[in-house]
Amino acid sequence: MVDYAIGQLKISPDAETFNRVIAAAYDRKLRPLCLCQPTGVEMYIARLDDRCIIKRMPGTALHHDITCQHYEPPENLSGLGDVMGKSVKEMDDGTTLLTLDFSLSKKGKKAAPAPSENQPDQIKQETTKLTLLSMLHLLWFEAALHRSASDRNEKRTWRFVRSSLIAAAALKSTKQTSISDRLFIPEPYNKDYFDEIEARRRTFMRRFRPTHPVHRDMMLVIGELKEFKPSRYGYQMVLKQAPTFPIYMQEDTYKKVAKRWAAELEIKQGLENVHAMVIATVSLNHADQASVEDCSFMMTDSNWIPFESLNELDLLDELDMRKRSFVKGLRFNVKNRPLASFLLTDVRPQLAIYVMPPDADDDYLEHINRLSEETNIPNLLWYPEQEVLPKLPDQTSTRPL
Repeated sequence: MVDYAIGQLKISPDAETFNRVIAAAYDRKLRPLCLCQPTGVEMYIARLDDRCIIKRMPGTALHHDITCQHYEPPENLSGLGDVMGKSVKEMDDGTTLLTLDFSLSKKGKKAAPAPSENQPDQIKQETTKLTLLSMLHLLWFEAALHRSASDRNEKRTWRFVRSSLIAAAALKSTKQTSISDRLFIPEPYNKDYFDEIEARRRTFMRRFRPTHPVHRDMMLVIGELKEFKPSRYGYQMVLKQAPTFPIYMQEDTYKKVAKRWAAELEIKQGLENVHAMVIATVSLNHADQASVEDCSFMMTDSNWIPFESLNELDLLDELDMRKRSFVKGLRFNVKNRPLASFLLTDVRPQLAIYVMPPDADDDYLEHINRLSEETNIPNLLWYPEQEVLPKLPDQTSTRPL
């Protein structure tokens, strides 16, 4: 884990006084330095409720050493490059302004468009705005949940994932509203504290009760899907961490969701130790019943690292078994363009791994080669139909922190 310099003080995040030191630095408007580089890389401190966190300055991801948790690979290796500076704008004060391709409010009696059967997660063909799925990818990216868990020897429980996502949502907003004000992520289920947890959930939900005849504010809900259950007028979506909080779904919406996300739902049903993450816009009616307006899904492995296919899951298992250090590429809004599935960060130079589809043609290969030239990062092409797993290079003697 990387150390920081704050003024003349050098301090580790493991230090007992770390939180007090950075809180004092925040009050004094001091800029910490990340000591992954000899001269340090400037950071900033953000306040989140009653605690402070050190965050990377906008546009400095590549300035950090690749062994540092603040390092990120070039944006064009993932779908981040398509949204950064467009629908995701990092401001000089440390806040992030988002432009969404979905609504967080509902006007009139007409429901929001149901999820499309044909497109990845929104009805529009192309957009530079954040769709629901790319919003989930952004929060996962900011929470560093796309990085190998072994890098920091962290135990990834739902409590850890939840707190990381809440921190990731801090200081992010649209022109109209703060994301944190709309975001509901259920607490870990605990029967001994059920009443307290339920009371906090109801307190949060109360702000979304309809008070206007034609306008309703909506929540942004993120959780792990447990199951779909038939209900009186359709179905209800049950989250694993909030089993007593049913989210209702009209039957035609459920059918479109089940068709569009059939592969993900089959993987969730057929495999153990995977998590089916859902992000949904949700409204309340006058009876305090929650209803899905739109939703998207993302599969993760047992360490909450996303994957798009069983081939990627097989490679994730192999990387985890070998305790390799890597960054998982996230697609954001990109649909068909090749993106690096993984970037190995425990080799010199780094290595981009592409899981090749059976229909990859010359244009597909040319695009990968162009990315390699632009980023100066070599690539490894894995054809799953030709070999069970790719032949990975050995780790270098220098391990990431």
